[in-house]
Amino acid sequence: MSIVLFMMFLFSGLMITLICRFTVFSEYEYTQGMYLGVHIPPEEKDSEIVRPFMEKEVKRQKIFQNINMLLSVLLCIPVFFWEAASVIIWTVWMCTYMIGYMYILNSAHRRLYKIKIQNGWINKNTQMIYVDTSLSADERSFKSNKIYHIITIVSEFIMTIPFMINKSYSRSEGLIFALAAISISLICMILNIYVNKRNTTVYSEDTDINKAVMNLSRKYFNEGFISLSMCNAAAFLLFTILYMINREVSFMSMMLYITIQTLSTIFLVAAYLILIKKKKELLSSDMKPVYVDDDEYWKTGYYYNPNDNHILVKNRMFDGNYSFNLANSKARFICGGLYIVIIASIVFTLVVLLPFSNVKMNVDISSEKMKVSAAGYKYQVDADNIENIELLDKLPGESFYRVNGGSTDTYDIGYYKGSDTGKCMLFIFDGYEPILKITGGGKIVFLNSKNEGEVQDWYEQIKKIRNDIDMKE
Repeated sequence: MSIVLFMMFLFSGLMITLICRFTVFSEYEYTQGMYLGVHIPPEEKDSEIVRPFMEKEVKRQKIFQNINMLLSVLLCIPVFFWEAASVIIWTVWMCTYMIGYMYILNSAHRRLYKIKIQNGWINKNTQMIYVDTSLSADERSFKSNKIYHIITIVSEFIMTIPFMINKSYSRSEGLIFALAAISISLICMILNIYVNKRNTTVYSEDTDINKAVMNLSRKYFNEGFISLSMCNAAAFLLFTILYMINREVSFMSMMLYITIQTLSTIFLVAAYLILIKKKKELLSSDMKPVYVDDDEYWKTGYYYNPNDNHILVKNRMFDGNYSFNLANSKARFICGGLYIVIIASIVFTLVVLLPFSNVKMNVDISSEKMKVSAAGYKYQVDADNIENIELLDKLPGESFYRVNGGSTDTYDIGYYKGSDTGKCMLFIFDGYEPILKITGGGKIVFLNSKNEGEVQDWYEQIKKIRNDIDMKE
């Protein structure tokens, strides 16, 4: 389990930081008349005011990215010593990284906009909005590649059938992966369709240039989203095959799944980077560029334009992304909802994992009842409802599959399903014996202790209580 988490953290951390690193530094280049999404006159881009500012911000961004690249590797190591705590640490770091990433970029944007206003670098002639009607006509005739996405989604639904009809063991894990696979492919299809419909940005007074850029963008976005969707389906297919063979989430299935999903992300990022490069080459040959100075609506780093009814607009910072128009009430509602879901998910993850960061077993035995609790999981049974107790040399040799609980190299806590025992609860520290098996209250429970002789004491206490109850009867 530790090596699986290590590889997941390493791949995810490096992939996210590398993607952010590759994309963010393009914003520090003078492109389409802008630095950091702020329009700067060509004659001022290398001035004594702008150049030192940009050099300082590039250095600041490099230091931030270098530190977090190092942390993305170092924070994977604790997983071998303290799994649950390492998940919490990694999650907190990732949240901190993304917040810092956006803060550094937006703060630089705001300060550069302030410099622009202070120096009066506003050209009224560039504040008009340009519309190329031929792009709208061409957009209506464009056929997206929905068929590829539909085929992928249907195949994933078919691959889900074994998990739906499988009566044995922990099929919930398979259904979670199935839901993730289908969700990713659906999101890819929706984003692909949306980008194709909205990708009508005017870059030039030359219609041919605008059409060329539009078709180029659609081509690479189509290839990127379709590749991501198909790789996602391939990863799920291999996971399904290995799961049905091994009846569990094996190390091999996780490694193959992570590897293929990583490749799919690489394909999407590669398509995006190639698009940026080719778009720059295409626009560099444009003799009639159009620069629309609408910086006033982006001055905070976010788009706020009461005169624009669109919910989503092309992101000023990242050309391939979209941004919410926060002046639109619907956009605010959607954006707020997304923030709530993201924050709630992070808090939920931390709350669930926190008890596993330092697992302690509490066992309370009295003449009336027995209570067992660990990492938020509890078992309680009245003394007269205890049907049977056994002292086992070791845990039965059958396979136990986690249904709802925590499992690491050091413990197994929560609800499980045994291949012979069926539904049961485990409160087990790996490597410690003997094992106490309790049947009562409609449940079967296995538990042990790290303290020598403690399990035998529990057994004797329960046995005495049961004998006293039998004598009274």
